[in-house]
Amino acid sequence: MDGGRVRPPVTRLSPPPHAFPVVDRHRLADAIGDGVRGTPLTLVRAPAGAGKTVAAATWAAQPASAAALAGPPAWLTLDEADERPGAFWPDVVAALARVGVHVDGGDAADPAHVDRLAAGLLAHDAPVALVLDQAERLTDRRAGRQLDQLLRAAAPRFRLVLVTRAEPVLPLHRYLLDATVTEVRYDDLAFTLPEVGALLDLHGVRTPELARIVAERTEGWAAGVRFLALAAQQRPAGAAAEVARAALVPAGSALAAYLAAEVLEALPPDHLDFLARVSVAAELPPGLARELTGRGDSDRLLSELARGNAFVLPVPGTAGSYRTHPLLRALLGAELADESPAAAAELRRRAAYWFAGAGRLAAAVEQLVAAGDWAGAAALLVDDAALAPLLVPGAPPELSRRLEQLPDDLDAPAVAVLRAALAVRHGDPSRAARELSRCDEHLAAAGAGPALAVAVTRTMLSDAVGDADATLAAAGRLLDALGSSSTARAGRNDELRALALLAAGTARLRSGDPAGARTDLTAALAATGDDGERGGPAGGRDGDGRGGPDGGAAAAIRLRALGMLALAEAGRGALTRVADLAGAADELAASCSVAATDRPAAAHLARAWVASQRQDLTAAEHWLRRALRVPECRADGLLSSVATLLQVRLRRDHGDTEGARRLAGAAGAGPPWVRALIDAEAAGDDTATAPRPAGIEPEAARVEQLLRHAHGQLGRGAAGTGRSDVVRALALARREGLRRPFAHLSPRVRRLIRSDAAVAARADWLRPAPSPPRGRAAGPQTGPPPVGRALTDRELEVLRHLSSLLTTEEVAAAMYISVNTVRTHVRGILHKLSVTRRNEAVRRARQLGLV
Repeated sequence: MDGGRVRPPVTRLSPPPHAFPVVDRHRLADAIGDGVRGTPLTLVRAPAGAGKTVAAATWAAQPASAAALAGPPAWLTLDEADERPGAFWPDVVAALARVGVHVDGGDAADPAHVDRLAAGLLAHDAPVALVLDQAERLTDRRAGRQLDQLLRAAAPRFRLVLVTRAEPVLPLHRYLLDATVTEVRYDDLAFTLPEVGALLDLHGVRTPELARIVAERTEGWAAGVRFLALAAQQRPAGAAAEVARAALVPAGSALAAYLAAEVLEALPPDHLDFLARVSVAAELPPGLARELTGRGDSDRLLSELARGNAFVLPVPGTAGSYRTHPLLRALLGAELADESPAAAAELRRRAAYWFAGAGRLAAAVEQLVAAGDWAGAAALLVDDAALAPLLVPGAPPELSRRLEQLPDDLDAPAVAVLRAALAVRHGDPSRAARELSRCDEHLAAAGAGPALAVAVTRTMLSDAVGDADATLAAAGRLLDALGSSSTARAGRNDELRALALLAAGTARLRSGDPAGARTDLTAALAATGDDGERGGPAGGRDGDGRGGPDGGAAAAIRLRALGMLALAEAGRGALTRVADLAGAADELAASCSVAATDRPAAAHLARAWVASQRQDLTAAEHWLRRALRVPECRADGLLSSVATLLQVRLRRDHGDTEGARRLAGAAGAGPPWVRALIDAEAAGDDTATAPRPAGIEPEAARVEQLLRHAHGQLGRGAAGTGRSDVVRALALARREGLRRPFAHLSPRVRRLIRSDAAVAARADWLRPAPSPPRGRAAGPQTGPPPVGRALTDRELEVLRHLSSLLTTEEVAAAMYISVNTVRTHVRGILHKLSVTRRNEAVRRARQLGLV
């Protein structure tokens, strides 16, 4: 007894022991320790079952926690008794006394008791720490004001740790403003994937699949992870997914009982009804809760629930948006569906049309699909001509995933259009064509939206099969329809126009018109809010269209247009422009978190093309490998044929003329203009290369023509004319750094450049700067072939220079190729001559009569 009051039980004055296996999570104890050292108040706030008490108890038990304190931290677990006026402060004094901190001031009735407590704490040489667990029980506003007074008066020697499910009665806003509080929140307490695995290990049930499923479904909520671990122990033979599904079924499960007892029972009935109604939506942007509940105070109530113990969480980075933890939402949603399935379906429809009005189509479709309204989902997309997220390559897959289970027995024009769009996305052009043919008879009475939906689907179907003429015709009809349509939702016409122009530009590139492709693709970028000069993202980035209607589709259109435009510029010889466009594509892809395999292969091919023309063969090989790792590079006829062209060029540039011919002979048809370039490269006649198709690399064609003419003039003894041709070729090629034609010079033209001092001065730019290493060169040989067959003409030329004791840099300058290319040739020579050093290669070559 003390002053007529009963001291609290010892169990409330020390951290509770762990009743179950606990994962060692030092990061949380360290966070609390950092807070205690750095600020007067440390707030560990999260809903029930988040592991708050375990984290605080772990910190309190560490010897390091007392190192900067007057001793071990005091601990007080609050209970119902502390909710009574006057009961709290004597318990605080008892908690401090238990760790040897004796202070006077436990009588809350004495107006001066806080001052006496502060004086006692300030008398200590080091700070004293107090942990108040279950601090949400401290509801007495007067006690809260006194605790704030004590904390401010004794701050140099007093540290307070509040472990709470709800916002404390302290004036938290002031502490935040003064930067005198450290917060450990729900997100901090959530188990990481390795920590989930560690807890499953403690229960003897860890598998990689189970750890991933548990982490995803529970979002790291400690109690949920623990329930899953216990469930897995009871079903040792079950698959991970089955165990997770069984344990997370809300009705009648231990997890449901926990949520009901620890979260829902504390809420008033109107709050429960509110949460049940909004449970149909995974996220609640401002205004949606009001639509679902009819409550004018919905946004205020969500904010209030987020500060309490209702598992309502703010959405990071989205002001005013909230979400309910998925496990609690599943429990509430299941109860709503069981008690009133009609009401649940109606709420989902309300949510769907609210999301549709906000331009978030994926979320709208998800709601209609969950309500079983497939026809409504199809009509929503088709009537609004909102199929771009399904049709543009590389668009986020959220919408298509929600439509994967579209029933086969539905028969409606909108459903047929939707099936056609899905077939285009999945690479099934035959089915897409069949479904579209069923729609034609209904178009006259269908309205503008369905007509546009059919037109854009037909355009992208033609693009997918690589039919340039059909794509141009379909894109033209779509653009005409957009010009006369005024019914599409704001922003939709621009998106469809961009998609039509993207398809048209790609078709022109397929048909060998890079200049026309440039015009259409630049217009496509402008229609998405990007002029193509900078390539920065405009609009939202997610598949639901936040930041603009279908922002994910718009970003995918921009990304593909940038890649195709870069390839068109490479095709027409604008090499400098390619770097800007490909760089813009990289920035956009990074800002949208696009996976490497989903980035446009066209941009990689364009960079490889430029590097090849500038004779940076290491960079060309790097970008070509990057392109070949992208699935669309193998599936698209244009891209795959351009990749083959670049491979043939690289073989030829490495001196492997026979390999270039074999590769060209095995290549598929591809667009005629690419095939013509491949055949010209395979011919390998440096002095009589077949002319390029009209409009393709015009400057390179002109440079090669001048060099061929110079070769002929020099052969006829017209040295002055030949010299003039070479000088003109050098000046023309220098503008874009076009070195490749000079890497394949005839000996007589090369001799002129070396021997004529004035010409040589104009050729000083031909030697390219070496590229930084980008990985191993492609195409390692498999075993040394016979020497007489293996050495190429280019390797023999390098070998002759080596026999003259030229350095690598001197060989590169003499041959007008890069240092890296010389090194590649040297490696090939050493390998084929079965030697390891250059001088040995020269000796071996002399023995064989090669030099």
